[in-house]
Amino acid sequence: MNPNQRYGGQDSASSDSEELMHMRDQMGDGVMNSDYTTEELLSLSEPSSNGGFQVDGIEHSESDATVNETVVDNVRRKRKTFPVFRLVSNPDDLVFEKHMLFTSAKQFKEAIIEYAVKAYLAKLPREMSWQLKTLNMEHTCTRSFKNPRCSANFLAKKLMKKVRRQPDIKLRDIQEVVHEKYVVNISAGKASRAREKAQEFVDGSYVEQYNQLWDYCAKLRRSSPGSTVLMKTHTFNEGELAAEMDLQTGLPYFGRLYICWSGCKQGFRVGCRPIIGLDACHLKTKIGGQLMVAIARDPNEEYFPLAVAVVESETKDSWIWFINLLLADIGDEKRWTFISDQQKELVQAFANKWPQYKHRICCRHLYNNLRKQYHGIMIRELFWKATKATYAHEFERIMNEMKDIDEGAYNWLKGHTTTVWARHMFRTDALSDTIINNMCESFNSRILKFRGKPIISMLEDIRLYLMSRFQQNRNSIMRVESELCSKICKRLHREKVGSGRWLACWASDTKFEVKNGLQSFIVDLAKGVCSSRKWDITGIPCCHAISCIFFNIEQAEKYTNACYHTSTYKACYEHTIDLLNGANMWTSTGLPPVQPPIKRRPSGRPKKKRILEPNEPRRGHYKGLGIAKRYKSCGNIGHNKRSCKGEVGGNTSLPGAQNQRRHRPKKIYVNCELHNCELQICVMKICEL
Repeated sequence: MNPNQRYGGQDSASSDSEELMHMRDQMGDGVMNSDYTTEELLSLSEPSSNGGFQVDGIEHSESDATVNETVVDNVRRKRKTFPVFRLVSNPDDLVFEKHMLFTSAKQFKEAIIEYAVKAYLAKLPREMSWQLKTLNMEHTCTRSFKNPRCSANFLAKKLMKKVRRQPDIKLRDIQEVVHEKYVVNISAGKASRAREKAQEFVDGSYVEQYNQLWDYCAKLRRSSPGSTVLMKTHTFNEGELAAEMDLQTGLPYFGRLYICWSGCKQGFRVGCRPIIGLDACHLKTKIGGQLMVAIARDPNEEYFPLAVAVVESETKDSWIWFINLLLADIGDEKRWTFISDQQKELVQAFANKWPQYKHRICCRHLYNNLRKQYHGIMIRELFWKATKATYAHEFERIMNEMKDIDEGAYNWLKGHTTTVWARHMFRTDALSDTIINNMCESFNSRILKFRGKPIISMLEDIRLYLMSRFQQNRNSIMRVESELCSKICKRLHREKVGSGRWLACWASDTKFEVKNGLQSFIVDLAKGVCSSRKWDITGIPCCHAISCIFFNIEQAEKYTNACYHTSTYKACYEHTIDLLNGANMWTSTGLPPVQPPIKRRPSGRPKKKRILEPNEPRRGHYKGLGIAKRYKSCGNIGHNKRSCKGEVGGNTSLPGAQNQRRHRPKKIYVNCELHNCELQICVMKICEL
């Protein structure tokens, strides 16, 4: 009996049957295999307003109540329950069944995309549910290694865990994983797109994170009172630049972002010495930019991050902007000392804008520039001895020795102001004898894996790293029982060992003269000075002073500056980096979204590895690397045949050419007259006939 005949007359039954036959012709037999009225049957027994009830929109009187109640009871007893799709943690436990219910077509597509099946899904009438009508799990076709459903988006979702653990996974590894798991061959281009999209799923989108910068800055200011968060944007009006770069007029474009966390600022003021390292490193993203950092030194001679800034490039204007904001945070009342690499823009900025502050140059970068013209182990040894000399007479003696060996190298070094690279010219208020900017280099190396992420993800990873580092340092210092920090104790121990070579001669209460053969220095324990200036520059007693301290039967730790004490270290890391909720908890500022900065992409493949110096270690063996070679055709040093600027093919007439062209005499063949024969022989050879 047709179910429609149960509730209506024969007219309605005939019309419904015609409609069902029409649906059968359009959608196939699989749609009509069962009756899907699980939830609809509950509404059939609801009474109408006049005391009767409705079935399929037709009112029935109470006289039909007995018959219809019997029909409803029969339908209720025959009502079916269908399986509902539920996500499971293990994909192997997922089982598809015919008549399974789904919340949406999207849920069905995401669930079935990994399976090669033939299925049909249809929406249930008057319900927010979809049901699997037909399902065929058997295959009769041959296997194909190309599947258009295996798109970059699909692969990106499957590669998220692998990319999170291994961000620099190689494309051929992705191709092997996909072929092993799904038996599908993909191109290197699709693997690259899948890796890029998987990275966006893990770290976020570059464009979206630039759009959220206003909300991020506002949340950071509210969550961390006392922190300095400043962002500079550009707005372009209609003009040639906007038309050329296809820019949206009226919207802010990212320029620069400066952040100085409150915990770093307060810890620097109470526990760090007045010396700050400056450096910039490239951001390894497709948008580009550079990250400027200001790094101080904590009491244990370790790096203490102070402030960071994201800028478009390392220029004189960007350095002035960054240092002005830094001085506003730390104050300009002290005699600060800054150290950086040999950046021409930075050197000019300090000379013109802040002549009252001392500026040092990293001697490693200075030597790399020196060795481009003057090579040799002897030059290198004399250079480092000159930089580490702590008093003027020793410095002059070493420089004169260099002059005797290579006057060109001597003049080159004299052309650079000695106050920026020679230790004997350093001021004593910085309490640091460092001549290299290794603090910044160490920090840049530590955040290397963060510099390839979108801007907010990068800044958040840096903040989380600082937060955990501060807490680890607070825990580690609690286990130290000595009065001085661990690295200072090791350095002081080396000075104690060296003090045995010096003989202390007592002159007065606190004044001594120490001797070692023909060498002698004057030490004043009360003032904490030594004529060698080692103690003056660092605040740590040198071997000359320790010999005098031992003469008085005292402890050398007593004469060490308080900036190296564990109490100062605790005060330095006492302040914490404040917590911050995720983007789902940020309050919208309502400001126009910030657009990514303008990027003029250079030609060629983007490079992520920096150019190494010739003397830096490399993987593998490079024969003759860093050795200046002479091109034999022109006799000049530093280029080869391709880069030679002389005549085409080399100018052999230039003085110093190694291989002058030798014109061989032309061979002349004549008849052999010795034996009166017609055999032609060369006149250059002896006839052996």
